[in-house]
Amino acid sequence: MSFEEELDSSVYYAALSLNSTTLYTYDNVNFTSKLNVNYSELVSKNLGVINSIQETRINSLKLSSNVILNVANSHSASPRHVFTNLMLYYHKKLMKNNNLITIIVLCNDRMLDRFVYNLMEKIMDEYLDRFYQTENGGLNFEFKNRLRDIIVDHELKLRQLTSKYGATTTDDLDEIRDLMTENIDKVLNRGENLNALINKTSQLNSSANSFRRRTVLVKRKLWWSNIKFLVLIGSTVIFIIYLFIGLECGLPFYTRCLHPSKPSQPHQNEY
Repeated sequence: MSFEEELDSSVYYAALSLNSTTLYTYDNVNFTSKLNVNYSELVSKNLGVINSIQETRINSLKLSSNVILNVANSHSASPRHVFTNLMLYYHKKLMKNNNLITIIVLCNDRMLDRFVYNLMEKIMDEYLDRFYQTENGGLNFEFKNRLRDIIVDHELKLRQLTSKYGATTTDDLDEIRDLMTENIDKVLNRGENLNALINKTSQLNSSANSFRRRTVLVKRKLWWSNIKFLVLIGSTVIFIIYLFIGLECGLPFYTRCLHPSKPSQPHQNEY
């Protein structure tokens, strides 16, 4: 891969800040050391402007045009100049406690926009899921390594896609950029559809659990209703039997059957 091709598929600098305080940085010295501009000063200046409005937003802006990179020349002692246009991408997220998390990515303007946005989303999700709530000194180095791994992994995937399409000229590269953007959009749309499906599945599971609980309650009510009905029927039958026996033995305590009167003795006639 030529230097120019690597230039178009590499992140020069990335940073994550919390309330405008930079916590983590990634610096690709293969490129930043060759720039003839103070990129860190450019980033710091624009970070204040970007964070001046407290809101969730993802966007980009052009920093400098025709920036010179001094690249070693194998055919001459003097370095050759490679021109590039610096783009600054940012993704800021306002949390419920008003903390503002901002991710900055500095790269070539020929980098795929969708690729950079996807990269920043990945970094933001990783930080929020694993490090934001447990932020402490022990995790700084761990996330700094994780930030580097995420960027390097995404750069590798981009180069593999570029190599797969086999771009050879500038026109080819422009066409490939469009094709790759379209494909990445499709992948992201599938991801959004998958997220929607997951949400619907979760809602169906919740509905199923609610239905199951209601079913159990209905079963219990029916069981109690059956018990009450059986008790009522049994009580009615017992009462009817009580009445029938009472008609023969006397109500209410069956005195004629339980305590029958002794038969009277016949009187003898006196002669």
